[in-house]
Amino acid sequence: MKKLSSLSKVAEKLEKKAQLIEEHLEQISNRINQIEKRIYDIRDKLSLKEVEVIETSRQIKELEHQLHEVRQKIKKHRKLIQQAETQREYEKLIKERDKLIAKSTDLAEKIDSLKKKLKDLLFEEDRLFEEEEQLEKEKEKLQKECSYPL
Repeated sequence: MKKLSSLSKVAEKLEKKAQLIEEHLEQISNRINQIEKRIYDIRDKLSLKEVEVIETSRQIKELEHQLHEVRQKIKKHRKLIQQAETQREYEKLIKERDKLIAKSTDLAEKIDSLKKKLKDLLFEEDRLFEEEEQLEKEKEKLQKECSYPL
């Protein structure tokens, strides 16, 4: 009878321990699911950032090409100004040159702005990659914890 009573107590303790282990494994499983969802979100954001990086780079190249063309026109106008034969022609060329210089300045500012945006995007991409890597490591650690023999 005494043996049966002590076996019953041992069985009860084992049941409680098994229940605690199951609860712990469920908590780990829930955390793994949260991590996987966050990793999915990060990968989604990274895809969008990559598209934005490509588009921003394309815009920069396009504006740099336009800036080059405008600068060529400014050079041409400087030569034409020197060759102007009348005051009216001279003033007209000066006005056109000034407009081109303003356009050149505007394009340069847009390019600088886009380069800053590109730098920020690349920084954000790096941050997301690091976060994804950290989450993958945490997930791996939790999966190993679940697979250890008890």
